[in-house]
Amino acid sequence: MDRDRTVLVAGLGGVGYEALQVLAGDPGIDDVVATDVLADVGETRTNAAIYRAHYRGRNPDVRFAELDLLDVDATTELLEAVEPDVVLTAATLLRYAPFEKLPTDRRDRLIGFSPNGPGYACIVPGQIPLAYNVMQAIEAADVREPHVVNVSMPDVVNPALAAAGHAPLVGAGNVGLVVPAVERAASERYDVPPSGVDAYVVASHASVHPMLFYGDTGDRPFSAVVSVDGTDVTDDFDVAASFEAGRLPFPDEPSAREISVLTGTHAAKIVQAVLHDSGAVLHAPGPNGLPGGYPVRLRRDGASVVLPEGVERAEAEALNRRGLRYDGVERVGDDGAVVFTDEARDAMDDVLGVDVKRFTPAEALAVTADVIEGYRDAARDSGVEPELEVSW
Repeated sequence: MDRDRTVLVAGLGGVGYEALQVLAGDPGIDDVVATDVLADVGETRTNAAIYRAHYRGRNPDVRFAELDLLDVDATTELLEAVEPDVVLTAATLLRYAPFEKLPTDRRDRLIGFSPNGPGYACIVPGQIPLAYNVMQAIEAADVREPHVVNVSMPDVVNPALAAAGHAPLVGAGNVGLVVPAVERAASERYDVPPSGVDAYVVASHASVHPMLFYGDTGDRPFSAVVSVDGTDVTDDFDVAASFEAGRLPFPDEPSAREISVLTGTHAAKIVQAVLHDSGAVLHAPGPNGLPGGYPVRLRRDGASVVLPEGVERAEAEALNRRGLRYDGVERVGDDGAVVFTDEARDAMDDVLGVDVKRFTPAEALAVTADVIEGYRDAARDSGVEPELEVSW
């Protein structure tokens, strides 16, 4: 007998809400349980997803459950009650937008992609605790172990959790968001339908972010193998020049709302590929705890990296490890500890007054609290109203 196809969505912020709307409209999914720490917001968004599905002729079994992911016991209980096949984690304690609103001199000191960071190192600690708690709850729950698709900076978080013994199946967003733009650029360059283009991209968050927001490939490490109607055109196809000529990926910097739409849709597509055992090759960060992003084949029984001819696995992993340094991450230790580059450590100390070289997933919550307090001090000193607070 076929198993039910049940999804638990953890977090209904911008990304989780977009993913929920896609999943609620999928006739091949039996049950969707949407969760959030904010009951009123979560229930409202769940109802909206139900009604949107209804407009499209679907009457899905979707319900809302209030859930604080900081509470591992409550998360364990809900997992045992729902018995999901896939858990989509789309919750974080640190958003990047508040840091970008600091005065220019402090923002530029704290955030910037260079060979040793700091990149977005300042938000890395806050991406780990909630995903870590989900993985701990899964281990504690008396249920068949679900696959986990983690959206919170999976290029770094998934390797850290995997090394600590809690590996999500795969991530979402990041490398997956830039592939459509690469394929569109090739489609226009060679005047073929998009269906005639295949791109295999290896890249980490630090490479993708400037490409996606500014169309800037820069000096950050990435690999793109492109074929048109089955013919390899990689040597002839200049991604940077094609982006510039076509004003791609976007003519102007996209808003958080637009990025949420893309990331949520991409996350839902990954969940669907796993649930439906499609064997589809999609692009995703952090598969099986690897650093950075790759083309990945997704099935019900797991994920496997699929690289084009001529690209070696070791080469792709090394490229992505270099990419993590642009985000201020020197390495992920054998115990799951995230080790910052000296440049990232100095930047966080200068702007936030937080001096941290390394931290394990178990220590991430405490480091996150320090980062938030440091951010609040920096914001107040600069006349900026703080947007983050420690709520635990």
